[in-house]
Amino acid sequence: MIKHNRMLTDRYLFSVLEGLMMLILVSILQKDSIDTSLLISVYAIALALPSLAVAIIIEVEVLERDERDNYWLQDFNIKKFIGMLSLASSFTAITSLFWHFSAIAGVIFILAVIIALKTYNDYFKLPLPDSIQKDNR
Repeated sequence: MIKHNRMLTDRYLFSVLEGLMMLILVSILQKDSIDTSLLISVYAIALALPSLAVAIIIEVEVLERDERDNYWLQDFNIKKFIGMLSLASSFTAITSLFWHFSAIAGVIFILAVIIALKTYNDYFKLPLPDSIQKDNR
């Protein structure tokens, strides 16, 4: 149940980031001139869009299939690699967009992302109550 909830959370996160990357790309395309930070954002979005799409597909497949059918995902850590690539490229795109406006805004965003990801990761590492652990066996 907890693993299922995390997969749903990951799928929603990847879906929201996919939409956000598209919105950012459309807004950058309307610019007459692009500086270095916006160009970095475009490159990061170019990497983020396909990796986010694959991450969403993997999350859907993992949720819909039996675990024994997903051995290839677990053995090669493809799911983790695609997920980290998606997050890294998405946050690089957003950070460079903030950096376009101000270096201070970029640094603040980086610190906020680090704190948020640490909190997110720690939440799913919390020990489960005994009643839930018995249900998950």
